[in-house]
Amino acid sequence: MEVAYLKGTIGEAMTEGCAATAIAAPTDPVEYLGLWLLKYVENRSIVIEVAAEKEIVLKHIAEEEAEDLEIKKAEKLALDQRERSISHLKQFTSDPYILFCEAVQAVVKQTGAGACYIACLEEPVVPEPEVGDLSDEEEVPEDEGEGEGAEPGGDGEGEDGEEGKEPAPVVFDYRTKILNYVAASKEQEFMLAKQLLRLPKVYGEDEEPDEEEEEEEGAPPPTVNQGVTFELVDQGLNALDVPNVFYKEGVHFFEDFPRLGGYFAHGVKLNSKELRQLVCCDTLLPAGSGKPLSPLDKDYVAIVARTMSDALDHAEAS
Repeated sequence: MEVAYLKGTIGEAMTEGCAATAIAAPTDPVEYLGLWLLKYVENRSIVIEVAAEKEIVLKHIAEEEAEDLEIKKAEKLALDQRERSISHLKQFTSDPYILFCEAVQAVVKQTGAGACYIACLEEPVVPEPEVGDLSDEEEVPEDEGEGEGAEPGGDGEGEDGEEGKEPAPVVFDYRTKILNYVAASKEQEFMLAKQLLRLPKVYGEDEEPDEEEEEEEGAPPPTVNQGVTFELVDQGLNALDVPNVFYKEGVHFFEDFPRLGGYFAHGVKLNSKELRQLVCCDTLLPAGSGKPLSPLDKDYVAIVARTMSDALDHAEAS
């Protein structure tokens, strides 16, 4: 019993210590063996400590690898869901309103946006003049040069105009356009039929229009834009990204009080390069996270906008 106990506890240490003492052949073998055993205990403690630390490190590495694997699985799943949502969106080519509603739901579901809404570029509605006595009005002369056989806007040249001359690119004028919101995500329905306007610029008594504001022939009068979204329209941008609207001057809040969060808008252009709609989304508190939209989320919104463009082109061509 005692022999088995000693053999199981100190047998290995005594065997190695005695062998080391025999090899060293010290003058005081007992002292040598005692010091060797003390060093053995110290080294053994270090070995155990290092093994424990190694086990912790390996466990941490295994946990990180498992976490990375879960993240990759989640990203793959999210990517597959986004691809399916885009494929689903491509089906709606017959009804623009349904397309807009589906696009709104896709953005809210597939991104970190707390809200999404679609704005259409439209001409402001001008109230019709009151009907008066037509006999007192001046007669409007008929357009000249458009008689029988005449081409509107023609100058007498053939259909091809000057030989070898490329046609001038079409330039779209959005200076009088306003933004009319036609689709919105849940809890943002209050934006439906809301508009961002271009308000007439009012000058003070001592103010005069700048040289840049001097009206050109046929140009609309100077206006003040109601909201920063017009930057995308007027500057010809593809997208407008505002990391935090609280610090952006000129942001228009429909609920009349500022909030924290990011704002992102992307244009919907037809093949003709005409800007027709804007896909807008935000992360404003409390519905959103208050953080800027991630690059992946912004890329997805851009894909949604391009898909809408293709669907609208298809609808106009059919």
